[in-house]
Amino acid sequence: MMVLLLLSASVAGAEVREVVLLDGPPYYGNGSMVRVAVGDTVKWTNPMRKDGAVHTVTQMGCLTGDACEFDSGLLTPGQAFSYTFTTAGTYPYRCRLHAPMEGGVVVQ
Repeated sequence: MMVLLLLSASVAGAEVREVVLLDGPPYYGNGSMVRVAVGDTVKWTNPMRKDGAVHTVTQMGCLTGDACEFDSGLLTPGQAFSYTFTTAGTYPYRCRLHAPMEGGVVVQ
């Protein structure tokens, strides 16, 4: 179960969008899709939570045997994963451990 909180900050002309993974409904507090420009970075953070939930941020291609652009591995509470998008397109992702946790990044 996940809620997405989206934050943005400017870094040397490129944007850094932060997605905070939270446990419990609503799973996508600010929507399940993040929109960024080519060259922007998305940073997913698993905040310190008393329940200690572990999550992943895994592009769907990694799960289906197609092109695998990014896979965070296990993100324990307090850990983060960042990926810089260099090609326009839509990048769906999900948590390997919690199937309902799905989202996507649209790169324009």
